[in-house]
Amino acid sequence: MLSENSTLAESGIYETTGCRVIAVTDDSGFSSTIDPQREFTGDERLVVVGTDEAVHQFEKRFDVSSTEAVS
Repeated sequence: MLSENSTLAESGIYETTGCRVIAVTDDSGFSSTIDPQREFTGDERLVVVGTDEAVHQFEKRFDVSSTEAVS
């Protein structure tokens, strides 16, 4: 799980999984403008892209499951 008050830059998502974050949704809506210094509150949903293996690594590393997979 992403730590509260951590940033995308600090998360190491790409470095540890190979996935790229392409959008973030939260209470204010959907944003495809990614700010690597934005602090996470823990309530966001991330839209990530990557190979099947990369997405599996993301789910495992951050203890999450897909809500929707696009092939």
